[in-house]
Amino acid sequence: MDTRVDLSVTLTSSNDAFQEGRAHAEVARILRALAEAIERGAEGYTTLHDINGNRIGRALLEIWGDEE
Repeated sequence: MDTRVDLSVTLTSSNDAFQEGRAHAEVARILRALAEAIERGAEGYTTLHDINGNRIGRALLEIWGDEE
């Protein structure tokens, strides 16, 4: 059976964690944290947080046909 993976990431913020030239680094940090959660087996919805703990988005991972 073929495996299909759908990943959707929504991230929106203009708070302090993204100001003063930190936006690129903060987005990269959030994506690394998401990647680590996926490696640990996260599936479905995952809430994304900035470095200050604010909810700033979510990701949805769906894996179809995975027989593991």
